[in-house]
Amino acid sequence: VQRLTVLRADARGMAADKLLLRLYDDTDIARLAEEDPERTTTAVRTHLRALYDLARQFENRSQSGGLYSFLQSVEETIEENAAESAPAETADAVQILSIHHSKGLEYPVCFLARTSKSFNKQDTTAAVLFDPAIGAVMRLPDEGGVVMCDTPLRRSVAASILDASIEEEMRVLYVAMTRARERLIVTAVVPDPSAMLEEAALAAVYHTPETVYRAPNFITWILDSLAAARRQMQNISCAVVCLPEQTTTAESDIAAEEQEPNWFHARETEPSEPDPQKVEEYRALFADRFAFAYPHAHLSTVPAKLTVSRLAPDILDETEEPLHTELDRQPAVLREGERNRAPKFLSGKTEWEASFSGTATHVFMQFCDFARLAETDAATECRRLRDAGFLTDAMAEAVRLEEIEGFRQSALFARILRAPLVRREFRFNAALPACDFTRDTVLAEKLRADRTDVIVQGVVDCLFIDENGHAILLDYKTDRLTAWERSHPAAAAQKLCARHGNQLRYYRFVCASMLGRPVDECLIYSLHLGDTVVVPEDGKESYEEI
Repeated sequence: VQRLTVLRADARGMAADKLLLRLYDDTDIARLAEEDPERTTTAVRTHLRALYDLARQFENRSQSGGLYSFLQSVEETIEENAAESAPAETADAVQILSIHHSKGLEYPVCFLARTSKSFNKQDTTAAVLFDPAIGAVMRLPDEGGVVMCDTPLRRSVAASILDASIEEEMRVLYVAMTRARERLIVTAVVPDPSAMLEEAALAAVYHTPETVYRAPNFITWILDSLAAARRQMQNISCAVVCLPEQTTTAESDIAAEEQEPNWFHARETEPSEPDPQKVEEYRALFADRFAFAYPHAHLSTVPAKLTVSRLAPDILDETEEPLHTELDRQPAVLREGERNRAPKFLSGKTEWEASFSGTATHVFMQFCDFARLAETDAATECRRLRDAGFLTDAMAEAVRLEEIEGFRQSALFARILRAPLVRREFRFNAALPACDFTRDTVLAEKLRADRTDVIVQGVVDCLFIDENGHAILLDYKTDRLTAWERSHPAAAAQKLCARHGNQLRYYRFVCASMLGRPVDECLIYSLHLGDTVVVPEDGKESYEEI
């Protein structure tokens, strides 16, 4: 229950793809396939990776994001796939569908009926309307209290709601008119067809956005569009047939034949030969427009903000975010001394418990009072942090007190206590040149010319100036090491530097920029190893160039 509570809390503010990664790691779900003889591990991994890719694509294109929106998107996709897999129509069958249910389907011939039905505008007639930006607006009574008067603010909100509903009607009409493969037949019942055709012809000449947004129904849009198209293309293939009310089939045929030809009545003309000069003009025009390249397209790969943990010399060259989970981790070649190591399940702790214990230990290091820790012990300080609300009961139980005691008795801890200036757990935002994070020389040159920066955010565990005036950057790590690595400190140091060295070098640059002087030492204190690891500078640029 406690684990589920934590996941629910994380899901409120975490992107769907990030939450999936956490679930994959916490539950080790890929290994469950080994217990099911009907499923293969490869198939399960494929499906899990497909689900993650779907979530990542949704988060990239969605403005809201989150687990709830992603699940809604999945349900909509399932419904669309179900509609597309519906049985195909037979030659003798007629399907009657609403426009919404016809989405994704196609038919040789479609009838779009009742297009003269007026749009629903009831959302704009309520006495009280709501706008997310303005709030609630309403009609107000006059001085006598008898008449409710409209206000400019309410009329403005009503117009905004009406525009939004009209745009939705446009999308619905687009779906309706794109279902037919061969022929689309549109029907409408109007009191005066001739007057409507004349208004459509007039609208084609004096066309404004107002005429579109204030149209009362679908048929007005359709006729206005056909009239406008006819003004530009004389070989349009369509028919408009006006039938009088309450006529028999024979009478309707006679009426259609005897009706005076209007501006586009029941005639299909053969396409005329195009003008070669016009063809070349349009070909040049389209070639010029479709050849347009956005001059700042290279900036689309530059994120607005990054965390230090994600920084790498080629971060801007990544096309897809790597899926760093147990799904892709393959057993590495075992070093000498590790071959007979006991499996993890014999330790009595799950991977989730080990991860939670490491997190709790790091939270202890974040909030503990070094002066109090020096005077008492790790257990006493842990109880104080629990009582003060910095640690939950579960976290206090999970803190690795023996490792904290090792840090308390270390020479590094004594060095921090003697330091005249100590800064712990401070957050920063720094602007770094974007050209430093791509191996593409062309892209790097463009970013350098544009002077494009990337905002980098992070949290420094500890930065102190020792008694000799040296600036030291310190990062605590709770990474688990093997017994062989713990007995070979050089191998442990190499592993920790390879895993965290890149991140700490960026920390080093930022701290040097804030201090206005270089950082003399960059250290990792491994709580599991109980020792300090020096991170080499690795020949990076000086802090003045940041």
